[in-house]
Amino acid sequence: MDKNTIAGFFLIALVLIGFSWWNRPSETELQEMARQDSIAQVEQQKAEKAQALQAQQAAERRQALVADSTSLFFANRGGESTDVVLENDLVKLTLSTQGATVKSAELKEYKNYKGEPVVLLDKALALDMQWATKTDNINAQDYCFSVQEQSDSSATLRLGDEQRHIDVTYTLHPATYMTDITIAAQGMQNYFAPNASSMYVNHASVVVQQEKGQSFENQYSQFTYREMNGDVNELSASGTDEEQPEEAVQWIASKNQFFSAVLISDKGFTQAKLSSATCNEGEALKAYAAEMQTKFDPKGLDATHLQLFTGPNDFHLLKEHDRLAYGNQDIELERLVYFGWPLFRWINRWIIMPLFDLLKGLGLSMGLVILLLTLIIKALVYPATHKSYMSSARMKVLKPEIDKIAAKYPKQEDALKKQQETM
Repeated sequence: MDKNTIAGFFLIALVLIGFSWWNRPSETELQEMARQDSIAQVEQQKAEKAQALQAQQAAERRQALVADSTSLFFANRGGESTDVVLENDLVKLTLSTQGATVKSAELKEYKNYKGEPVVLLDKALALDMQWATKTDNINAQDYCFSVQEQSDSSATLRLGDEQRHIDVTYTLHPATYMTDITIAAQGMQNYFAPNASSMYVNHASVVVQQEKGQSFENQYSQFTYREMNGDVNELSASGTDEEQPEEAVQWIASKNQFFSAVLISDKGFTQAKLSSATCNEGEALKAYAAEMQTKFDPKGLDATHLQLFTGPNDFHLLKEHDRLAYGNQDIELERLVYFGWPLFRWINRWIIMPLFDLLKGLGLSMGLVILLLTLIIKALVYPATHKSYMSSARMKVLKPEIDKIAAKYPKQEDALKKQQETM
């Protein structure tokens, strides 16, 4: 190794050391970082304590329910929960008889970055149902439902007996990602107040990493909801955010970059409280939670209709699933696909997307499609940018002459002469 090489390594080391020293955080920045870390640690401890308290309260509530043989649905307390599997060519949906909720949704045609099947709602309480009767607050999670009817794509889970019960029926549409959820009561009107017309529906889920780029995927993971009036909104993608929409909410979506689990109500969710928090543990990206109410008829004359979409954020696929909504409502699931800010969203939705689909439909490779799309866009915007290009070129040519004039008239009192000669 000669002297020049040694000197080169030495200079590189000096540059690296100098760069590190120059960019080191100040004392104030270090204190702020320590403060933020302390706040994050306290928030995490609070969350852990809240989860532990909820688990303890749930256990105590179950013990009290088992001990109280006079309360409603005593026969459904205790026992072991079992899994009920519904599936079609696209989705394998696993239900739990404990609480009649969705345990997981496996997407058969998709793999994550580990090569494993994409699974949604496995870290969730997808559908937590509660009813307020005259004597009890019935929390579905405290009860083990019985399986009344089951097929490959449908199952009815019952809380109660033949005379008085609440049935929760899941029906997975063939060759789609949509599941219908029907909640119907029978013989329950005497247990509710005469004016009772709603039930509580809560949702909690943790969105996990599916791609290698965790930080990038986290930027596009947002708790999204659509109001009955058509407005679509998102909670913040960074940090913690909470919202209480004044309008009834038509659907809420636990969304990450490429997949979503969407809970839909045909009559809307009222008094919704929505929250989102960024996770910093393992593969967890976001933690979502929703507390809501929806229509419920204790007399059994009108069933409660919910739906669950568990699938990819594909624009055309989401558009097709709109037709499966109750009452032929246009629920605009395709709004889950991010097209940018309002102006850019309009351009991308009505110009770029159709053009992309047209080129893709010609059977060209994706690389060639992107190249042609770029050239076409460049050609379309060329008339608007041509004048700007020409003006910029002229200024580059004139700049040396303008600099000479500026040097010729450096004084402020010669500003008028300088301007005249420049013109």
